[in-house]
Amino acid sequence: MLVMCQHIIAVEDVCRRYPNATEVNLYGVPAMHLLVMKAVLLRNLEALTLGRYQVGDTFFHALADCSKLKRLNVYDATLGNGIQEIPINHDQLRHLELTKCRMMRVSIRCPQLVHLSLKRSNMAQAVLNCPLLSLLDIVACHKLSDAAIRLAATSCPQLESLDMSNCTCVSDETLREIALHCANLHILNSSYCPNISLESVRLPMLTVLKLHSCEGITSASMAAISYSNMLEVLELDNCNLLTAVSLDLPRLQNIRLVHCRKFVELNLRTIMLSSINVSNCAALNRINVMSNSLQKLSLQKQENLTTLALKCQSLQEVDLTDCESLTNSICEVFSDGGGCPMLKSLVLDNCEIRFKNKRYLRLGGEKMHNYIWLDMIAPFLCVAPNRYIDSIIPLLMTYVLWCLTEFYFFQGLTAVQFCGTSLVSLSLVGCRAITSLELKCPNLEKVCLDGCDHLERASFCPVRMIAQLPFLLEYT
Repeated sequence: MLVMCQHIIAVEDVCRRYPNATEVNLYGVPAMHLLVMKAVLLRNLEALTLGRYQVGDTFFHALADCSKLKRLNVYDATLGNGIQEIPINHDQLRHLELTKCRMMRVSIRCPQLVHLSLKRSNMAQAVLNCPLLSLLDIVACHKLSDAAIRLAATSCPQLESLDMSNCTCVSDETLREIALHCANLHILNSSYCPNISLESVRLPMLTVLKLHSCEGITSASMAAISYSNMLEVLELDNCNLLTAVSLDLPRLQNIRLVHCRKFVELNLRTIMLSSINVSNCAALNRINVMSNSLQKLSLQKQENLTTLALKCQSLQEVDLTDCESLTNSICEVFSDGGGCPMLKSLVLDNCEIRFKNKRYLRLGGEKMHNYIWLDMIAPFLCVAPNRYIDSIIPLLMTYVLWCLTEFYFFQGLTAVQFCGTSLVSLSLVGCRAITSLELKCPNLEKVCLDGCDHLERASFCPVRMIAQLPFLLEYT
Protein backbone atom coordinates (compact mmCIF):
# COMPACT_ATOMS: atom_id res chain seq x y z
CA MET A 1 0.00 0.00 0.00
CA LEU A 2 2.93 2.33 0.75
CA VAL A 3 4.29 1.80 -2.77
CA MET A 4 0.85 2.53 -4.21
CA CYS A 5 0.56 5.74 -2.20
CA GLN A 6 4.02 6.79 -3.30
CA HIS A 7 3.04 6.33 -6.97
CA ILE A 8 -0.18 8.29 -6.50
CA ILE A 9 1.65 11.12 -4.73
CA ALA A 10 4.30 11.15 -7.47
CA VAL A 11 1.70 11.36 -10.24
CA GLU A 12 -0.18 14.11 -8.41
CA ASP A 13 3.10 16.00 -8.04
CA VAL A 14 3.87 15.60 -11.77
CA CYS A 15 0.39 16.80 -12.69
CA ARG A 16 0.83 19.90 -10.54
CA ARG A 17 4.31 20.65 -11.85
CA TYR A 18 3.40 20.02 -15.52
CA PRO A 19 -0.23 21.08 -15.92
CA ASN A 20 0.23 21.57 -19.66
CA ALA A 21 1.57 18.03 -20.32
CA THR A 22 0.14 16.56 -23.52
CA GLU A 23 1.40 12.94 -23.38
CA VAL A 24 1.40 10.45 -20.48
CA ASN A 25 2.64 6.83 -20.50
CA LEU A 26 1.62 4.63 -17.55
CA TYR A 27 2.17 1.22 -19.14
CA GLY A 28 3.17 -1.42 -16.59
CA VAL A 29 2.79 0.87 -13.58
CA PRO A 30 1.19 -0.78 -10.49
CA ALA A 31 -2.08 0.69 -9.20
CA MET A 32 -2.64 1.95 -12.70
CA HIS A 33 -6.40 2.37 -12.29
CA LEU A 34 -5.88 4.95 -9.54
CA LEU A 35 -3.01 6.72 -11.31
CA VAL A 36 -4.96 7.03 -14.53
CA MET A 37 -7.76 8.83 -12.71
CA LYS A 38 -5.21 11.43 -11.65
CA ALA A 39 -3.72 11.68 -15.14
CA VAL A 40 -7.04 12.33 -16.85
CA LEU A 41 -7.33 15.56 -14.85
CA LEU A 42 -4.63 17.10 -17.05
CA ARG A 43 -6.60 19.58 -19.12
CA ASN A 44 -4.26 19.51 -22.15
CA LEU A 45 -3.74 15.75 -22.30
CA GLU A 46 -3.69 14.57 -25.93
CA ALA A 47 -2.12 11.09 -25.79
CA LEU A 48 -2.42 8.44 -23.06
CA THR A 49 -0.78 4.99 -22.96
CA LEU A 50 -1.50 2.33 -20.34
CA GLY A 51 -1.71 -1.41 -19.93
CA ARG A 52 -0.54 -4.68 -18.43
CA TYR A 53 -2.90 -4.47 -15.46
CA GLN A 54 -6.65 -4.07 -15.00
CA VAL A 55 -8.33 -0.88 -16.17
CA GLY A 56 -11.57 -0.31 -14.27
CA ASP A 57 -14.79 0.83 -15.91
CA THR A 58 -14.64 4.11 -13.94
CA PHE A 59 -11.71 5.15 -16.13
CA PHE A 60 -13.78 4.85 -19.31
CA HIS A 61 -16.62 6.86 -17.75
CA ALA A 62 -14.14 9.60 -16.78
CA LEU A 63 -12.51 9.56 -20.20
CA ALA A 64 -14.99 12.10 -21.57
CA ASP A 65 -13.55 14.71 -19.19
CA CYS A 66 -10.29 14.71 -21.19
CA SER A 67 -11.75 17.00 -23.81
CA LYS A 68 -8.48 17.34 -25.79
CA LEU A 69 -7.56 13.64 -25.84
CA LYS A 70 -6.71 12.53 -29.39
CA ARG A 71 -4.95 9.19 -28.87
CA LEU A 72 -5.55 6.33 -26.44
CA ASN A 73 -3.40 3.17 -26.40
CA VAL A 74 -4.20 0.26 -24.09
CA TYR A 75 -2.01 -2.87 -24.25
CA ASP A 76 -2.35 -6.28 -22.61
CA ALA A 77 -4.96 -5.27 -20.03
CA THR A 78 -8.22 -6.55 -18.58
CA LEU A 79 -10.90 -3.95 -19.19
CA GLY A 80 -13.53 -3.64 -16.44
CA ASN A 81 -14.14 -6.94 -14.71
CA GLY A 82 -13.76 -8.88 -17.97
CA ILE A 83 -17.41 -9.86 -18.29
CA GLN A 84 -19.14 -6.53 -18.82
CA GLU A 85 -19.58 -4.17 -21.76
CA ILE A 86 -16.92 -1.48 -22.00
CA PRO A 87 -18.26 1.86 -23.26
CA ILE A 88 -15.78 4.23 -24.91
CA ASN A 89 -17.43 7.55 -25.67
CA HIS A 90 -15.37 10.55 -26.69
CA ASP A 91 -16.07 13.41 -29.06
CA GLN A 92 -12.44 14.26 -29.98
CA LEU A 93 -10.63 10.90 -29.94
CA ARG A 94 -9.06 10.13 -33.32
CA HIS A 95 -6.73 7.17 -32.66
CA LEU A 96 -7.69 4.20 -30.44
CA GLU A 97 -5.72 1.00 -29.91
CA LEU A 98 -6.93 -1.83 -27.66
CA THR A 99 -4.28 -4.47 -28.27
CA LYS A 100 -4.37 -7.89 -26.64
CA CYS A 101 -7.07 -6.76 -24.24
CA ARG A 102 -9.54 -8.97 -22.39
CA MET A 103 -13.21 -8.00 -22.31
CA MET A 104 -16.60 -9.45 -23.11
CA ARG A 105 -17.97 -6.70 -25.35
CA VAL A 106 -16.92 -3.21 -26.38
CA SER A 107 -19.08 -0.31 -27.54
CA ILE A 108 -17.25 2.60 -29.20
CA ARG A 109 -18.96 5.90 -29.97
CA CYS A 110 -16.35 8.34 -31.21
CA PRO A 111 -17.55 10.61 -34.03
CA GLN A 112 -14.00 11.84 -34.87
CA LEU A 113 -12.25 8.45 -34.70
CA VAL A 114 -10.29 7.57 -37.85
CA HIS A 115 -7.98 4.76 -36.62
CA LEU A 116 -9.15 1.77 -34.56
CA SER A 117 -7.09 -1.31 -33.69
CA LEU A 118 -8.51 -4.22 -31.71
CA LYS A 119 -5.65 -6.55 -32.62
CA ARG A 120 -5.50 -9.85 -30.68
CA SER A 121 -8.25 -8.77 -28.26
CA ASN A 122 -10.71 -11.45 -27.23
CA MET A 123 -14.09 -9.68 -27.12
CA ALA A 124 -17.07 -11.50 -28.60
CA GLN A 125 -18.64 -8.38 -30.06
CA ALA A 126 -17.62 -4.87 -31.06
CA VAL A 127 -20.34 -2.28 -31.66
CA LEU A 128 -18.98 0.70 -33.58
CA ASN A 129 -20.52 4.13 -34.03
CA CYS A 130 -17.63 5.87 -35.77
CA PRO A 131 -18.85 7.49 -38.99
CA LEU A 132 -15.38 8.82 -39.98
CA LEU A 133 -13.41 5.63 -39.30
CA SER A 134 -11.01 4.92 -42.17
CA LEU A 135 -8.78 2.17 -40.68
CA LEU A 136 -9.97 -0.92 -38.81
CA ASP A 137 -7.56 -3.58 -37.53
CA ILE A 138 -9.12 -6.74 -36.06
CA VAL A 139 -6.18 -9.11 -36.63
CA ALA A 140 -6.48 -12.40 -34.72
CA CYS A 141 -9.72 -11.48 -32.93
CA HIS A 142 -10.61 -15.15 -32.73
CA LYS A 143 -13.76 -14.74 -30.64
CA LEU A 144 -15.42 -12.39 -33.11
CA SER A 145 -17.97 -14.34 -35.13
CA ASP A 146 -18.50 -13.86 -38.85
CA ALA A 147 -21.69 -11.92 -38.13
CA ALA A 148 -19.94 -9.71 -35.56
CA ILE A 149 -17.17 -8.85 -38.03
CA ARG A 150 -19.74 -8.08 -40.70
CA LEU A 151 -21.67 -5.78 -38.35
CA ALA A 152 -18.55 -3.94 -37.22
CA ALA A 153 -17.12 -3.35 -40.70
CA THR A 154 -20.34 -2.41 -42.46
CA SER A 155 -21.15 0.20 -39.80
CA CYS A 156 -18.16 2.26 -41.00
CA PRO A 157 -19.12 3.69 -44.40
CA GLN A 158 -15.84 5.65 -44.80
CA LEU A 159 -13.64 2.62 -44.22
CA GLU A 160 -10.54 2.62 -46.45
CA SER A 161 -8.29 0.00 -44.81
CA LEU A 162 -9.42 -3.28 -43.22
CA ASP A 163 -7.10 -5.90 -41.74
CA MET A 164 -8.94 -9.02 -40.62
CA SER A 165 -6.15 -11.53 -41.10
CA ASN A 166 -6.31 -14.58 -38.86
CA CYS A 167 -10.06 -14.15 -38.33
CA THR A 168 -10.73 -17.72 -39.40
CA CYS A 169 -14.52 -17.51 -39.50
CA VAL A 170 -14.77 -14.75 -42.12
CA SER A 171 -16.85 -15.78 -45.14
CA ASP A 172 -17.45 -14.58 -48.69
CA GLU A 173 -20.86 -13.33 -47.57
CA THR A 174 -19.16 -10.91 -45.19
CA LEU A 175 -16.87 -9.69 -47.97
CA ARG A 176 -19.86 -9.12 -50.24
CA GLU A 177 -21.58 -7.04 -47.54
CA ILE A 178 -18.41 -5.04 -46.93
CA ALA A 179 -18.10 -4.36 -50.67
CA LEU A 180 -21.69 -3.13 -50.67
CA HIS A 181 -21.40 -0.78 -47.65
CA CYS A 182 -17.75 0.32 -47.84
CA ALA A 183 -17.37 1.77 -51.31
CA ASN A 184 -14.08 3.50 -50.43
CA LEU A 185 -12.24 0.38 -49.27
CA HIS A 186 -8.70 0.50 -50.73
CA ILE A 187 -6.68 -1.91 -48.56
CA LEU A 188 -7.85 -5.39 -47.56
CA ASN A 189 -5.87 -8.05 -45.72
CA SER A 190 -7.77 -11.33 -45.41
CA SER A 191 -4.78 -13.61 -44.94
CA TYR A 192 -5.24 -16.87 -43.03
CA CYS A 193 -9.00 -16.87 -43.65
CA PRO A 194 -9.64 -20.41 -44.94
CA ASN A 195 -13.31 -19.84 -45.88
CA ILE A 196 -12.63 -17.05 -48.38
CA SER A 197 -12.80 -17.87 -52.10
CA LEU A 198 -13.94 -14.43 -53.37
CA GLU A 199 -17.00 -15.97 -55.01
CA SER A 200 -19.17 -13.14 -56.42
CA VAL A 201 -17.09 -10.57 -54.52
CA ARG A 202 -16.57 -7.25 -56.31
CA LEU A 203 -14.18 -4.69 -54.82
CA PRO A 204 -13.46 -2.22 -57.64
CA MET A 205 -11.68 0.39 -55.49
CA LEU A 206 -9.08 -1.95 -53.96
CA THR A 207 -5.43 -0.95 -54.37
CA VAL A 208 -3.86 -3.52 -51.98
CA LEU A 209 -5.08 -7.11 -51.53
CA LYS A 210 -3.30 -9.65 -49.32
CA LEU A 211 -4.51 -13.25 -49.23
CA HIS A 212 -1.72 -15.28 -47.65
CA SER A 213 -2.51 -18.90 -46.75
CA CYS A 214 -6.14 -18.77 -47.90
CA GLU A 215 -7.10 -22.36 -48.63
CA GLY A 216 -10.18 -21.33 -50.60
CA ILE A 217 -8.30 -19.22 -53.15
CA THR A 218 -8.08 -21.02 -56.51
CA SER A 219 -7.73 -20.06 -60.16
CA ALA A 220 -11.47 -19.32 -60.20
CA SER A 221 -10.84 -16.54 -57.65
CA MET A 222 -8.92 -14.58 -60.30
CA ALA A 223 -12.23 -13.64 -61.92
CA ALA A 224 -13.18 -11.63 -58.82
CA ILE A 225 -9.73 -10.03 -58.58
CA SER A 226 -9.99 -8.96 -62.21
CA TYR A 227 -12.78 -6.58 -61.23
CA SER A 228 -10.36 -4.61 -59.05
CA ASN A 229 -9.10 -2.37 -61.82
CA MET A 230 -7.38 -0.04 -59.34
CA LEU A 231 -5.32 -2.86 -57.78
CA GLU A 232 -1.62 -2.05 -57.29
CA VAL A 233 -0.40 -4.76 -54.86
CA LEU A 234 -1.45 -8.42 -54.84
CA GLU A 235 -0.01 -11.04 -52.46
CA LEU A 236 -0.99 -14.72 -52.71
CA ASP A 237 1.64 -16.55 -50.63
CA ASN A 238 0.94 -20.15 -49.55
CA CYS A 239 -2.33 -20.46 -51.47
CA ASN A 240 -1.87 -24.19 -51.94
CA LEU A 241 -4.86 -24.82 -54.23
CA LEU A 242 -3.95 -22.03 -56.65
CA THR A 243 -2.85 -23.46 -60.01
CA ALA A 244 -2.90 -20.50 -62.39
CA VAL A 245 -2.98 -16.70 -62.30
CA SER A 246 -4.12 -14.81 -65.37
CA LEU A 247 -4.69 -11.08 -64.88
CA ASP A 248 -5.00 -8.00 -67.05
CA LEU A 249 -4.85 -5.14 -64.54
CA PRO A 250 -3.64 -1.76 -65.81
CA ARG A 251 -2.42 -0.44 -62.43
CA LEU A 252 -0.88 -3.57 -60.89
CA GLN A 253 2.67 -2.78 -59.74
CA ASN A 254 3.61 -5.57 -57.34
CA ILE A 255 2.66 -9.25 -57.29
CA ARG A 256 3.90 -11.85 -54.82
CA LEU A 257 3.53 -15.64 -55.12
CA VAL A 258 5.64 -17.64 -52.64
CA HIS A 259 5.27 -21.31 -51.65
CA CYS A 260 2.26 -22.02 -53.89
CA ARG A 261 2.74 -25.76 -54.25
CA LYS A 262 0.37 -26.41 -57.17
CA PHE A 263 0.97 -23.17 -59.03
CA VAL A 264 1.70 -23.95 -62.71
CA GLU A 265 1.09 -20.89 -64.89
CA LEU A 266 1.43 -17.09 -64.60
CA ASN A 267 0.01 -14.70 -67.21
CA LEU A 268 0.22 -10.95 -66.56
CA ARG A 269 -0.65 -8.01 -68.79
CA THR A 270 -0.04 -4.78 -66.91
CA ILE A 271 1.93 -1.82 -68.18
CA MET A 272 2.78 -0.56 -64.67
CA LEU A 273 4.12 -3.82 -63.22
CA SER A 274 7.45 -3.10 -61.50
CA SER A 275 7.99 -6.08 -59.15
CA ILE A 276 7.38 -9.84 -59.44
CA ASN A 277 8.25 -12.01 -56.46
CA VAL A 278 7.82 -15.66 -57.40
CA SER A 279 9.74 -18.26 -55.41
CA ASN A 280 9.44 -21.83 -54.13
CA CYS A 281 6.64 -22.65 -56.56
CA ALA A 282 7.89 -26.13 -57.43
CA ALA A 283 5.30 -26.86 -60.13
CA LEU A 284 5.60 -23.54 -61.99
CA ASN A 285 5.99 -24.33 -65.67
CA ARG A 286 4.95 -21.30 -67.77
CA ILE A 287 5.33 -17.54 -67.36
CA ASN A 288 4.03 -14.88 -69.74
CA VAL A 289 4.53 -11.24 -68.73
CA MET A 290 3.80 -8.00 -70.55
CA SER A 291 4.89 -4.78 -68.83
CA ASN A 292 6.40 -1.44 -69.72
CA SER A 293 7.72 -0.73 -66.20
CA LEU A 294 9.39 -3.96 -65.06
CA GLN A 295 13.16 -3.42 -64.75
CA LYS A 296 14.31 -6.44 -62.74
CA LEU A 297 13.10 -10.05 -62.80
CA SER A 298 14.38 -12.77 -60.47
CA LEU A 299 13.02 -16.30 -60.81
CA GLN A 300 15.64 -18.35 -58.99
CA LYS A 301 15.19 -22.08 -58.34
CA GLN A 302 12.06 -22.54 -60.46
CA GLU A 303 13.11 -26.07 -61.32
CA ASN A 304 10.21 -26.92 -63.66
CA LEU A 305 10.09 -23.65 -65.58
CA THR A 306 10.25 -24.47 -69.30
CA THR A 307 8.39 -21.63 -71.02
CA LEU A 308 9.16 -17.95 -70.51
CA ALA A 309 7.60 -15.25 -72.70
CA LEU A 310 8.41 -11.62 -71.97
CA LYS A 311 7.27 -8.35 -73.54
CA CYS A 312 8.99 -5.96 -71.16
CA GLN A 313 10.32 -2.82 -72.80
CA SER A 314 12.19 -1.58 -69.69
CA LEU A 315 13.56 -4.88 -68.38
CA GLN A 316 17.30 -4.59 -67.63
CA GLU A 317 18.20 -7.43 -65.23
CA VAL A 318 17.11 -11.08 -65.29
CA ASP A 319 18.24 -13.83 -62.90
CA LEU A 320 17.22 -17.42 -63.75
CA THR A 321 19.71 -19.22 -61.52
CA ASP A 322 18.93 -22.92 -60.95
CA CYS A 323 16.04 -22.99 -63.44
CA GLU A 324 17.02 -26.49 -64.45
CA SER A 325 14.38 -27.15 -67.11
CA LEU A 326 15.18 -24.21 -69.38
CA THR A 327 16.26 -25.20 -72.90
CA ASN A 328 18.01 -23.50 -75.80
CA SER A 329 14.80 -21.73 -76.80
CA ILE A 330 15.37 -19.28 -73.93
CA CYS A 331 18.01 -17.60 -76.10
CA GLU A 332 15.31 -16.28 -78.43
CA VAL A 333 13.56 -14.53 -75.52
CA PHE A 334 16.63 -12.45 -74.67
CA SER A 335 17.98 -11.80 -78.15
CA ASP A 336 17.03 -8.84 -80.32
CA GLY A 337 13.36 -9.04 -81.23
CA GLY A 338 12.57 -11.26 -78.25
CA GLY A 339 10.72 -8.63 -76.24
CA CYS A 340 13.44 -7.28 -73.91
CA PRO A 341 15.21 -4.55 -75.93
CA MET A 342 16.82 -2.90 -72.86
CA LEU A 343 18.26 -6.06 -71.25
CA LYS A 344 21.74 -5.48 -69.82
CA SER A 345 22.37 -8.33 -67.36
CA LEU A 346 21.38 -11.98 -67.74
CA VAL A 347 22.19 -14.74 -65.23
CA LEU A 348 21.61 -18.37 -66.29
CA ASP A 349 23.77 -20.10 -63.70
CA ASN A 350 23.27 -23.84 -63.13
CA CYS A 351 20.55 -24.18 -65.75
CA GLU A 352 20.98 -27.92 -66.16
CA ILE A 353 19.60 -31.24 -64.98
CA ARG A 354 22.17 -33.73 -63.77
CA PHE A 355 21.47 -37.47 -64.23
CA LYS A 356 23.29 -40.56 -62.97
CA ASN A 357 23.72 -43.78 -64.93
CA LYS A 358 21.98 -46.18 -62.56
CA ARG A 359 23.35 -49.28 -64.25
CA TYR A 360 26.92 -48.58 -63.26
CA LEU A 361 26.69 -46.25 -60.32
CA ARG A 362 25.02 -47.40 -57.13
CA LEU A 363 26.26 -45.89 -53.91
CA GLY A 364 25.61 -47.16 -50.41
CA GLY A 365 26.77 -44.41 -48.10
CA GLU A 366 30.34 -43.71 -49.25
CA LYS A 367 31.14 -47.27 -50.41
CA MET A 368 30.18 -49.11 -53.60
CA HIS A 369 28.72 -52.61 -53.51
CA ASN A 370 31.28 -55.30 -54.32
CA TYR A 371 29.15 -56.90 -57.02
CA ILE A 372 29.19 -53.66 -59.00
CA TRP A 373 32.98 -53.70 -59.00
CA LEU A 374 33.04 -57.34 -60.04
CA ASP A 375 30.47 -56.66 -62.74
CA MET A 376 32.83 -54.18 -64.38
CA ILE A 377 36.09 -56.06 -63.76
CA ALA A 378 34.95 -59.60 -64.69
CA PRO A 379 35.28 -59.20 -68.50
CA PHE A 380 38.97 -58.31 -68.10
CA LEU A 381 39.73 -61.09 -65.63
CA CYS A 382 38.25 -63.75 -67.89
CA VAL A 383 40.80 -63.13 -70.63
CA ALA A 384 43.86 -62.38 -68.45
CA PRO A 385 46.41 -65.10 -67.61
CA ASN A 386 46.55 -65.97 -63.91
CA ARG A 387 50.11 -64.75 -63.44
CA TYR A 388 49.08 -61.20 -64.42
CA ILE A 389 46.00 -60.94 -62.22
CA ASP A 390 47.77 -59.26 -59.26
CA SER A 391 49.27 -56.54 -61.42
CA ILE A 392 46.13 -55.95 -63.52
CA ILE A 393 43.66 -55.46 -60.68
CA PRO A 394 45.06 -52.04 -59.49
CA LEU A 395 44.89 -50.78 -63.08
CA LEU A 396 41.33 -52.03 -63.44
CA MET A 397 40.33 -50.32 -60.19
CA THR A 398 41.66 -47.03 -61.56
CA TYR A 399 39.65 -47.57 -64.75
CA VAL A 400 36.47 -48.27 -62.78
CA LEU A 401 36.89 -45.10 -60.73
CA TRP A 402 37.29 -43.14 -63.97
CA CYS A 403 34.13 -44.71 -65.33
CA LEU A 404 32.20 -43.88 -62.19
CA THR A 405 33.15 -40.22 -62.43
CA GLU A 406 32.17 -40.08 -66.09
CA PHE A 407 28.79 -41.77 -65.83
CA TYR A 408 26.96 -38.48 -65.34
CA PHE A 409 25.20 -36.70 -68.17
CA PHE A 410 23.52 -33.32 -68.35
CA GLN A 411 20.45 -31.83 -69.96
CA GLY A 412 19.41 -28.20 -70.27
CA LEU A 413 21.20 -25.41 -72.10
CA THR A 414 23.44 -27.06 -74.70
CA ALA A 415 23.81 -24.60 -77.58
CA VAL A 416 23.63 -20.98 -76.44
CA GLN A 417 23.27 -18.25 -79.02
CA PHE A 418 22.57 -14.60 -78.17
CA CYS A 419 22.29 -11.64 -80.50
CA GLY A 420 21.56 -8.60 -78.35
CA THR A 421 22.69 -5.04 -78.84
CA SER A 422 21.94 -4.00 -75.23
CA LEU A 423 23.42 -6.99 -73.34
CA VAL A 424 26.37 -5.99 -71.14
CA SER A 425 26.78 -8.93 -68.73
CA LEU A 426 26.12 -12.66 -69.18
CA SER A 427 26.65 -15.39 -66.59
CA LEU A 428 26.51 -19.10 -67.45
CA VAL A 429 28.29 -20.44 -64.38
CA GLY A 430 27.84 -24.15 -63.81
CA CYS A 431 26.07 -24.85 -67.12
CA ARG A 432 27.99 -28.05 -67.80
CA ALA A 433 25.73 -29.14 -70.66
CA ILE A 434 26.79 -26.25 -72.91
CA THR A 435 28.92 -27.40 -75.81
CA SER A 436 28.69 -24.34 -78.07
CA LEU A 437 28.41 -20.63 -77.40
CA GLU A 438 27.84 -17.90 -79.96
CA LEU A 439 27.54 -14.27 -78.88
CA LYS A 440 26.81 -11.37 -81.22
CA CYS A 441 26.54 -8.65 -78.59
CA PRO A 442 28.48 -5.48 -79.50
CA ASN A 443 28.19 -3.98 -75.99
CA LEU A 444 29.00 -7.13 -74.04
CA GLU A 445 31.62 -6.43 -71.37
CA LYS A 446 31.53 -9.48 -69.10
CA VAL A 447 30.96 -13.20 -69.58
CA CYS A 448 31.24 -15.76 -66.76
CA LEU A 449 31.81 -19.35 -67.93
CA ASP A 450 33.08 -20.99 -64.73
CA GLY A 451 32.17 -24.67 -64.66
CA CYS A 452 31.27 -24.92 -68.36
CA ASP A 453 33.45 -28.03 -68.59
CA HIS A 454 32.03 -29.38 -71.85
CA LEU A 455 32.27 -26.19 -73.90
CA GLU A 456 33.79 -27.14 -77.26
CA ARG A 457 33.23 -24.07 -79.41
CA ALA A 458 32.80 -20.39 -78.57
CA SER A 459 32.43 -17.37 -80.81
CA PHE A 460 32.39 -13.74 -79.70
CA CYS A 461 31.74 -11.13 -82.35
CA PRO A 462 32.40 -8.28 -81.84
CA VAL A 463 34.27 -8.20 -78.54
CA ARG A 464 34.57 -5.32 -76.03
CA MET A 465 35.83 -7.50 -73.17
CA ILE A 466 39.41 -6.23 -73.10
CA ALA A 467 40.24 -7.52 -69.62
CA GLN A 468 38.87 -10.99 -70.33
CA LEU A 469 40.34 -11.33 -73.82
CA PRO A 470 43.21 -13.75 -73.00
CA PHE A 471 40.76 -16.08 -71.30
CA LEU A 472 38.33 -16.00 -74.19
CA LEU A 473 40.85 -16.64 -76.91
CA GLU A 474 41.35 -20.26 -75.91
CA TYR A 475 37.66 -20.89 -76.74
CA THR A 476 37.62 -18.99 -80.03
